[in-house]
Amino acid sequence: MCIGSPPLLDHGTHLVYELLDVAGPPQAVRAWTGRLRHGGYDVEDTAQLLFEYPDRMATMFLTWAARRRETEMRFIGERGSITWSGGMLTLERDGHTESFDHTVDLDKASYARWFAELFHDFATTLDTGDSARPMADIAQVAAVLEASYAAVA
Repeated sequence: MCIGSPPLLDHGTHLVYELLDVAGPPQAVRAWTGRLRHGGYDVEDTAQLLFEYPDRMATMFLTWAARRRETEMRFIGERGSITWSGGMLTLERDGHTESFDHTVDLDKASYARWFAELFHDFATTLDTGDSARPMADIAQVAAVLEASYAAVA
């Protein structure tokens, strides 16, 4: 049995570019991949990653082996945290908590707006010929993915 792509190459690419936007490229990457549930797949169904920085670290766990889909991101700092989970954005700062509900933005009905903006930006890039930044972003994500798989080998 073959699936289209492993979770790191599918969903993981989006999380990697978000991490790069926030923290920049990691100094080192450690990784594990394997098949936790889908032994018949030609590719892994799970990846665990550790990204090392001089003064911080980041982890990612991606799997197709779960019984339900769940995406959560958390940034933890000296004064609090920011958590994104199931469309809820929660800011905890100095003992105070604020939450913002973005679940409607994740509804498939919102995809048309998302893609309209994406295609507009793509067309603008084609019209202006200014592809340096998007290409640099792609290359940076690819480098992190390659480092992740190299760390497994």
